[in-house]
Amino acid sequence: VYLQRLAQTRHHPVVQPGEAICPNDELVRTEYYHDYLRPQNVFHSLGMAMELDAGLHVHLGLVRSRQRPPFGPDEIRVAEGVAAHLGLAMQVRERSLP
Repeated sequence: VYLQRLAQTRHHPVVQPGEAICPNDELVRTEYYHDYLRPQNVFHSLGMAMELDAGLHVHLGLVRSRQRPPFGPDEIRVAEGVAAHLGLAMQVRERSLP
């Protein structure tokens, strides 16, 4: 659900909570939620997307159960710092490959 919606946009924020991409009331009506997320007790998500050279995209995500609160501003700021560091580290690694 998330990647399909992001594919419709050219650029998206590096760090974004799942509900900003697919509102929770829509998420719970998807096959993805019923077949994959719910059986694993997963509801809230926080995604990180980084673009490397040659159009390669790396997507990382954090998830938690519905019993926990959604990811908040403090956690989003930490994830933004992690994403920035990982993006630079992956670029350096990619440039060092033969």
